[in-house]
Amino acid sequence: MAGKYKKILIITFLFNIIIFAYYLANSDINPSVDAFYYLALADSFHNGTGFANITTDPPQPIYTPQNGIVFIHVLLQAIGLHGAASRLLCIKLINYLGFLLLIYIFYKVFIQLKVSSELTFLSIGILLSGAHFFKTINEPLNEGMWCVLTAVVFYLAISNENKESYAKIAAIALSGIFLANFRLNGPVIILSIAVTYVLLNKINKSLIFFAIFVMSYASIYIILTIIKADCSGFQTFSSVYSYNFIFNRPLMSLVYTVPGVFLGITGSRYMTLFFTAPRESLAVTGKWLITLPFSLILFIFYGLYLRKYIKSKKFTNLLIIFYTILLLAVLQIMPGGDSRYIIMILPFTLLAIATYFDDSRKLRLFLGIILLLTISVSMYRLIWWDSIYFINNKSVVNLKNQMDEPYMLISKTSRQSYYIFGKASKDVKDISKGERSIVVFGDEKYIAQTIISVHNKLDIDHIEYLNDKIVAGRDPNEIYRTVRIIAK
Repeated sequence: MAGKYKKILIITFLFNIIIFAYYLANSDINPSVDAFYYLALADSFHNGTGFANITTDPPQPIYTPQNGIVFIHVLLQAIGLHGAASRLLCIKLINYLGFLLLIYIFYKVFIQLKVSSELTFLSIGILLSGAHFFKTINEPLNEGMWCVLTAVVFYLAISNENKESYAKIAAIALSGIFLANFRLNGPVIILSIAVTYVLLNKINKSLIFFAIFVMSYASIYIILTIIKADCSGFQTFSSVYSYNFIFNRPLMSLVYTVPGVFLGITGSRYMTLFFTAPRESLAVTGKWLITLPFSLILFIFYGLYLRKYIKSKKFTNLLIIFYTILLLAVLQIMPGGDSRYIIMILPFTLLAIATYFDDSRKLRLFLGIILLLTISVSMYRLIWWDSIYFINNKSVVNLKNQMDEPYMLISKTSRQSYYIFGKASKDVKDISKGERSIVVFGDEKYIAQTIISVHNKLDIDHIEYLNDKIVAGRDPNEIYRTVRIIAK
């Protein structure tokens, strides 16, 4: 019987390689705008001009304390990788290796907890085939390192419980520093260890991990102080969190996001009717009808799991459920309830399901259905939803080849244009009489308005619309053009 499920695992692994090859070959223009922000910070730091967002001129201060991926960029530059595309590609490769390590760690944990081969192979197959889970980890952002480090800390914690080692605790402490700097919700796994020890009445151990948890966040301040980063932009970052906590109905986001992670659907920020256009209300209602029952079942399961293992006092099981609960709680203050903030709930919930229930035909059928859903959604994304990214590769290369310095760049989206043109975007108000060549990047409306503004300041001799188009958002109709304006 196990042989059949082993074949399923092999098939899903091959499917995973295909997904990775597809995303590796496609542009980052649409899904990873934040990647270009971190790219610019790294360029600023490497060039010795501080630690600032140089996608605009003048540069802007950093707006988030989670900048771990920036230092990976800096390390890559230190070994000679200076090109933006080559660095992003290398980070994808690093994250993919991390993804495989995460898969291996969870496979080892399933085996260690004596989960049957059938349930193990089905669960790992779901992790391998879920495009949303996989793609989020492999994007050149902070999430990839957060996920693999969480898996590492989890494995170190349960192995340390079986055989105590100061080296493992030290490794968890070091991982905590990295976790906090890659994602603010990263050290939640360490807090979960501390809470678990409290419930097991091991207060001395819990105090160690509470201290590591606090130290993790303290490291953010220490690092930013050492590199003399301008943190005045954090006020904007804080206001975004406050706004979303008050107005974006976090509980509603939470109810949608959990099944969204399982089914491979992207973030839940558009799942509230509060800011939804009337014509979209029907589609939103339909999605709620699908996801709400799934979410209710999961939350009931979390409650049952917690009740069972609080009584049994099993360290690993308590750690699994408390990490899940704390991660869900963190979602309440994350902007928009985006599912990339809690994607690690997927492997931990699969582990919880496999350890809570006895192996049965019904459970295999349930996991088999989830596996088919993840494969189906992944195929939909590859063939239809994510396929819009492909047209950007050639467009970006062609645009770069057509640019002749000197010129002034005016862009609607400075992060994207920084990646495409390799220079900062200025504002229309910065145009002076001495400007001869101005390049405008944006949608048709933005370009038209900018041309009028330029015309009011300069005598225009020639306007050239470059042919290459960029899809600049999730909507394939959101097309950005490039226009060169030559002044007299």
